[in-house]
Amino acid sequence: DSLAGNTEHLVSSEDSVFTINLPKKYHNANLTYEGINFGTAVQAVDFIDSPDTLKVNVTLKPGQQRSFMIRVSNGAQNQFETGFLTLNLEIGILAILSGTQALPLYPGDTLFVKISTGSPTNWRIINESDNNREVANFNRVGLGIYIEKIKIDSSWIKIDGDSTQILKIEVTNQFIGTTVTGFVLIKNTLVSVKNEEAGIPSELKLEQNYPNPFNPSTRIAFGLPESGEVSLKVYDLLGKTVAVLVEGFREAGTYSVQFDARNLSGGVYFYELNAGSFRDVKKLTLLK
Repeated sequence: DSLAGNTEHLVSSEDSVFTINLPKKYHNANLTYEGINFGTAVQAVDFIDSPDTLKVNVTLKPGQQRSFMIRVSNGAQNQFETGFLTLNLEIGILAILSGTQALPLYPGDTLFVKISTGSPTNWRIINESDNNREVANFNRVGLGIYIEKIKIDSSWIKIDGDSTQILKIEVTNQFIGTTVTGFVLIKNTLVSVKNEEAGIPSELKLEQNYPNPFNPSTRIAFGLPESGEVSLKVYDLLGKTVAVLVEGFREAGTYSVQFDARNLSGGVYFYELNAGSFRDVKKLTLLK
């Protein structure tokens, strides 16, 4: 048994002072326990020797580390034994907040992640409901305690997947390699449903959305006489893509896609279907 192990602690931003109780290896009134700042001969004044434990009150800020030598002495025989304690306040997700929005979140919503770190970080976002597909990977150089704002992109959601999908957020300290994770539920509002009863249409066709005008959601139907790569996107008046409703291979058939525009401003938008050489564009109106 070592006198003290090497431990890591992660505390909230409000708790920069925290207490650790170290069980004593020996219970003998003749022995004295001391905490000494590692690398110096200065007694650590924040160590308290109690009957059963050695208590340390430690003040740490993100990115700081404190090391101590713990010594137990038998003054009468001039004998002592030492151990070491290292305390780290390094990277960690302290809270995943949704602001005023109720969980689960929706595509287009902003996820707020409160982080405490003393080193640059790498962020990975993985859709666990889509065979652990990595949907985003980026680096941050910010230090200390800050809030990372992450907008949920519609491309992160598996369109034909579960109605509620799980995004895993992995944050890795680029200096020491430690990783912490958090999870958030995302509501899949981009479900495309194949209409089996409608059969296979005789021609490619993009239907007018219904209802139109709408608030906040509407449905868009289209038909594919042959299987192939398909994309269905929504654009604003400036030509900026605001939603990707379908992207990828689809079998021949008739489909209906729900478009949720709760995070968009009211106004006129356009949706475009591309399938091979076929292209069609229609207008829809969002009322707010």
